[in-house]
Amino acid sequence: MYLLLGSANRDEREYENPDHFIADRSARRHVFFGAGAHICLGQHLARLEARVFLEEFLQRFPSAQVIEGSQRRILTATVRGFSHLELEL
Repeated sequence: MYLLLGSANRDEREYENPDHFIADRSARRHVFFGAGAHICLGQHLARLEARVFLEEFLQRFPSAQVIEGSQRRILTATVRGFSHLELEL
């Protein structure tokens, strides 16, 4: 699983604690799927897939926690996420 977080969505002027994943963070102005003429046509499917996955995962593993220090980040021109992330289920 890749968590794709572009740097524009980690602007400290817009978000408190921008480098932390906060699942219920209010979505003010973000650029996850572009905007205007350049908006992603697959955004609705991507949102649905993410919601279904997270709901099912959290229902099955309600006490899941990231094992501290297990994260290895991957940062490329298109991917901002983790190449390794251990969870305690």
